[in-house]
Amino acid sequence: MEKYSFVQRLGQGSFAVVWKARRKSDGRLVAAKQLKTSPESWEACKQLPEVRAAAQVADRRHLVQLLEAVRHGGELFLIFEYIEGSLHHCIASATRNMEESQVRWAAKRLMMALAAVHAANLVHCDVKPENILVGGMEGSRGPTMKLCDFGQSGPPGEIASYIGTRWYRAPELFLGTRGDQSVDLWAAGCTLAELVLRRPLLPGSDQRDMLFRISGELGAPEESWPLAQQLVEVSGRPNAEAAAWQNLRSQGASEAAIELLGGLLMYDSTKRLRADRALRESFFAETAELPIPLPMPRSLSPSSLQRAREEAQAVERRLGKATLPPPPPAPRGPVPSVCKAESTVPSSPEPSAVGEADSEDEALADAFWNTCKQTSAAPAPAPPPPRPRPPRTSARLPRKVPLGPAAPRSTIESPAPPREDSADGRGSVIAGG
Repeated sequence: MEKYSFVQRLGQGSFAVVWKARRKSDGRLVAAKQLKTSPESWEACKQLPEVRAAAQVADRRHLVQLLEAVRHGGELFLIFEYIEGSLHHCIASATRNMEESQVRWAAKRLMMALAAVHAANLVHCDVKPENILVGGMEGSRGPTMKLCDFGQSGPPGEIASYIGTRWYRAPELFLGTRGDQSVDLWAAGCTLAELVLRRPLLPGSDQRDMLFRISGELGAPEESWPLAQQLVEVSGRPNAEAAAWQNLRSQGASEAAIELLGGLLMYDSTKRLRADRALRESFFAETAELPIPLPMPRSLSPSSLQRAREEAQAVERRLGKATLPPPPPAPRGPVPSVCKAESTVPSSPEPSAVGEADSEDEALADAFWNTCKQTSAAPAPAPPPPRPRPPRTSARLPRKVPLGPAAPRSTIESPAPPREDSADGRGSVIAGG
């Protein structure tokens, strides 16, 4: 990380800390994601969801670029391009309803991003306004909008039922069904409805409240849906009527917009609009598009700014003290050629497999993704077999004969060891009071 200087912490989660950093060579701002649990090798790094998604998705125009992975002092940093705001900030700072041309601008880019992700046989699993970055980029001709945070992404067959953020989770996930690419489209429908309403569509507090609110906004499900009876039993609303469509109309949504949202927010996941099909809806037939107004940059107070600088400097000092292990002693014989397990982006970007890059950052990202796609190096030669043990030459000592009668064996049983399975089913030992 010597070529980056930390500016301030942007956020912190259960698995990583995200820093705003500056590239020393050209002053370009980047977002450095510091993983709290770092993989031990380059091959393990390539299996991280974000790195795997970066290598698989071909059309990356509407995805945040992963520029490189840097391993420093035993810690792994994923370096992304930096975009200032998010769709959540745009909604929170809006003082009036969004125009339909602005909703179309955002919806088109979101659908194009999901179409590219799904074409790579991946599910994002956490589509929400906070994970859709909106802002002006250095060197760009105008505002941009890109999907980020692929930390939960994976192939459809590996998606569990407990994924994503509750307010944007599809109803079948609350009912125990495993997810597929359709869960991203439900979350996209909730996100676009929030963009029109300027408030979350389904701000439920738990599973039951979520299903209660879903029934109230979308009405009772069709009986042909296999999970309809289960949803009615949990929500307790067998005769609910839809309220979302009238609320959207009152906020200025056209019939074409409501038709698009209705196709995304279908109870039956098999009937939901797919991203590529949604782009052919009548809502996108109108060509008028207007970028969403960017929120004003969030300014920090002098004391908060000073704390942010001190925190960033403390991280730089800690990383500066991290030293590499001493080199191994020089071998006496010929050394086989082995690829390094820890790798980063090549200093000279290779040609992109997708096409010519439009900027230096895109060229850097292309080089990183091409590196991820390369097959792993040939394994190192097997170590020589162990030398046979020499035969034992010492004579075996005779067994000692006991001098007296053996002590009687105790009939008192030792206490049984504590059970490792507890009543809560988590495999932990419950300590007594």
